[in-house]
Amino acid sequence: MLISQRLPETARIVSTVHDEVVVECAEETAESCKHIITTAMVEAMADLFPEVPVEVEANICNSWAEK
Repeated sequence: MLISQRLPETARIVSTVHDEVVVECAEETAESCKHIITTAMVEAMADLFPEVPVEVEANICNSWAEK
């Protein structure tokens, strides 16, 4: 299932660049959105390259300056 389909209705993908995904969401749902995104990214890579270990970094920020 795609990341956008897994996210709550109040969250939305605002940017994707190469292997980065930027999502805007309510502060109350930030942790659950982070979990959804990291899980979906690991699952997608594991399907493509099952023999390669996958690491995903995710951060919760209030602005792009914190990234």
